[in-house]
Amino acid sequence: MFDSKAADWIYQFSKLKPNLRIGIYGHYFPPSEKQFLAKLRDRLRSDADYSQTYLVEDLRDSEEFRKDNFLKSIFALENSNINLIVLTFNGLSQGAIRELDYILANPKLVFKSAVLVESEYDQEGNAVRRAFTSLFEKDLAAVNFRVADFERGDFEKMYSLARGIVTDLFYYYIKNLRYEIREATLI
Repeated sequence: MFDSKAADWIYQFSKLKPNLRIGIYGHYFPPSEKQFLAKLRDRLRSDADYSQTYLVEDLRDSEEFRKDNFLKSIFALENSNINLIVLTFNGLSQGAIRELDYILANPKLVFKSAVLVESEYDQEGNAVRRAFTSLFEKDLAAVNFRVADFERGDFEKMYSLARGIVTDLFYYYIKNLRYEIREATLI
């Protein structure tokens, strides 16, 4: 016999999933970094069926966004249901750091955001180097920001972490904030 709570959750999950908006933020330079982000976007779309997953550059342009590209990032951060910030060692742009700063300055965005950070580990499995400064680490810890480490260059681990975070946050939305998942596309 099927549990009615489980049935309700499965129904809500399948009904709302096409409308869940997931923004992916990170470095676009060098081009391999942007390809890394695009691969994450594409896998979340195809393998996990989160069709409303996008990079900031995927969003429609406007005159205002052309004047200041960071406004496009802010729009995406505020209008996404889930924000995934990917920080890697090879990223050469400050865009992802500006986006992370914006989230930290706007606490209402913290609960729906997570950082996936490329890290290096010692033989015991402890992170010994991360793709952000210790100051950022303290700032993130101070607001209980979701941070997930993945081994340097390990896309599959990063994808697995991203998918788990999205599932957890989606469950939270279904349980507490269903009304925030609405039929509206950003791309």
